[in-house]
Amino acid sequence: MTRSRCAFLLALVTVLKISDGLVMVLQKMALSFSNFVAAFVLISGQAIAWDPFHEQPPIFYNPVPKFSTPLRHPQRPRSRIERSEPGIVKQALPGPLIAIVSIASQRLTIYDSGGAIIHSRVSTGQPGHSTPTGVFSVIGKERYHESNIYSGAPMPYMQRITWSGIAMHEGYLPGYPASHGCIRMPSDVAIKLFGMTKLGMRVVVSPTDVEAVAFSHPALPVPTMLPADIAASGPNGNLPEIQVVANGPMEHVTPGKLNPHQHALGERDRLRKVAIDTSNSAKALLDASHQASAEANRAVEELRASQTTVAGSERGVAKARLVENAADNPDAQAEAQQAMADAEKTLADAQQHLSEAKTTEALSYREAFAAADAWRTANAMSARTAIAAKQAEKSVEPLSVLISRKDNRLYARQGFTPIFDAPVSFKTSQPLGTHAFTVMTADEASGQLGWTVVTVPKRSDAPLYRSGSTVPSADAAATTASAAEAFESVELAPELRQRLDDRIWLGGSIIVSDFGLGDETGEGTDFVVLTK
Repeated sequence: MTRSRCAFLLALVTVLKISDGLVMVLQKMALSFSNFVAAFVLISGQAIAWDPFHEQPPIFYNPVPKFSTPLRHPQRPRSRIERSEPGIVKQALPGPLIAIVSIASQRLTIYDSGGAIIHSRVSTGQPGHSTPTGVFSVIGKERYHESNIYSGAPMPYMQRITWSGIAMHEGYLPGYPASHGCIRMPSDVAIKLFGMTKLGMRVVVSPTDVEAVAFSHPALPVPTMLPADIAASGPNGNLPEIQVVANGPMEHVTPGKLNPHQHALGERDRLRKVAIDTSNSAKALLDASHQASAEANRAVEELRASQTTVAGSERGVAKARLVENAADNPDAQAEAQQAMADAEKTLADAQQHLSEAKTTEALSYREAFAAADAWRTANAMSARTAIAAKQAEKSVEPLSVLISRKDNRLYARQGFTPIFDAPVSFKTSQPLGTHAFTVMTADEASGQLGWTVVTVPKRSDAPLYRSGSTVPSADAAATTASAAEAFESVELAPELRQRLDDRIWLGGSIIVSDFGLGDETGEGTDFVVLTK
C-alpha cells in the first residue's frame, strides 16, 4: 500500500510538471501571436497609407531593394481612368522624337516624323509642387531610380529632364495632378518610352494643349553640302601639322556630296586615327627617351670609372718616380726606369680612355636631351589631337540653338556642350513667344530638311487645371503663323548663319524665345527655357 501511494504521488508530480511546461509554452505562443498581429496591423496600416509611387514616403520608410520588375501596390486598385483608357503606343520611325506634356489635360503625346505615336494620361505636379513649364530635354535615364529628395522613393523607368529633380517615370495616376513635380506615366507607356528615347530628346511641358506641326521657312538654316574629296579640316582646323586629305572609309556616303553629319563623321574618324597615331608615336618616343637617358647614365658611369683609373695611374707614376729617385745602383735604377715607363704608359692609356668617355658622355647627353624634346613635342601633339578628337565626338551630335530676345544672343550646343555664342538683333521689340523648331527628317543626298515647330504659351497666360474640363488644342495655322513671325524677326549675321548651315542636320533644333537661359541650363544639359 505504501509503495502504491508513493508511485501515485510520483506520477502526479510528473503530470503537474508537464502541465506547467505546457502552460508556459502556450503563454509564449500567445504572446508571440499577439506581437505578430500588432506588427501586421501596423505594417498593413502603413502600406495602405503610403503609395510607393508617391514621391514623398513616410520618414521611416526603408527603401526596397532594386529589381527589374516595376513595383505595383497590391492593395490599391486601378482607377476607372486606368482601366478604361490604356496608353496608345505605336511603332516609332527611325529619327528624333518630341515629347509634349499638357498640364491642363494631363496628357502626354510623343511625336516622330510621321506624327503622334503615343497618347497617354499622366499625373503632373500638385499645387505647391507644380511641374515647371517650358522647353527641356532628356538628360539622364535609369531603369530603376530611387529619389534622393524624398527618402529613396522608387521611380521606375526614370527619364530626367532637370538636375533639380524633375523627371518622367512610372507612377500612380489618380486622374489629376498629384506628384511633387515629376511627370508620372502608366507602366506600359513608361516601359515602352524608356526603350525608345535617347539622351537629348526634346521635352515640351505646356500649360495647355499644343501640337508639333510641320513648318517650313526660307530663313531656316540650310545644310552645307560639301564635296566628298574635300580636305577635312572641319571645326578643328587649328591643327595644321596633322591635316590629311582623305576623310577615311565612308561606304555609306552618297558619292559627290557630304552633308554636315557625314562630314562630321569623317572628321571624327580622321581625328580618332590621328589621335591614336600621335599617341603611339609619343609612346615610342618616350621609350626612346628612356633608352637615351639610360645610355647617358651609362656614359656618365664610364666617365667616372675612367677618371678613377686616371687618378690611380697618376699615383702609380708618382710612386715610380720616387722609386727611381731613390735607386742607388745601376740595376735598381734600370728597374725603376722600366717601372716608370710602364706607369706612364698606363696613365696615357687611361687618359685616352677618359677623353673618349667624355666625348661619349657629351654625345649621349645631347641625344638624351633631343629624345626628351621629341617626346615633349609628340606628347603635346597627342594631347592636342586627343582634345580635337573629343570635340569631334561632340560634332556628330545634333546641333541645339537658343535665340534669346531677353539676352539678344544666340547660344549653340552639341552633345550638351557649349560650342559658341554670339550677339543677335531683332527687328521688333514686341514679344515673340517661345517656339521650338526641330529637324525631324533629312535627305542625305539633297540635304532637304523637314522641320516641325511647337509653340509653348506662357504659364501665366494659360488656365489652371480643372478636372473634367475640355481643353481646346492650339490651331495649327495660328501656330505656324506665330512661329514664322518670330523667326522672321531674328537678324543673323552672314558668318553666324554659315556656322549654323555647317552643322544643322537631323535632330537639330532651334528655340526662339522671349526668355533667356534657365537656371537649370548648365553642365550636362541641353537648353532649358522656362516659360514663367
